[in-house]
Amino acid sequence: MENDSIRTNGEHTVVDLWLQGRMRAVTIPRITIEGYLQRGRQHGGAMSEDDRTEFVRTNLKLVVDAALTRLKVDGQAAAIVIGPGQLRPS
Repeated sequence: MENDSIRTNGEHTVVDLWLQGRMRAVTIPRITIEGYLQRGRQHGGAMSEDDRTEFVRTNLKLVVDAALTRLKVDGQAAAIVIGPGQLRPS
């Protein structure tokens, strides 16, 4: 995956993925990543943009699985948001 397909904008990290026959923007909010890692203000504060980008890059299967689960609800969605609790190891 090319580095420019994963980007962080404020509180969100976005990755462009080819899923079910089309390109889709998958957004992972900071709170979702920190919740998955059980990290937050009580554990030294928010993750940096670089940390979140690296998390998505190294856990892409986790992100893809969550996005595919979301597509079961709305298969036509061009944009997908992965919310807290929706990242689950397979």
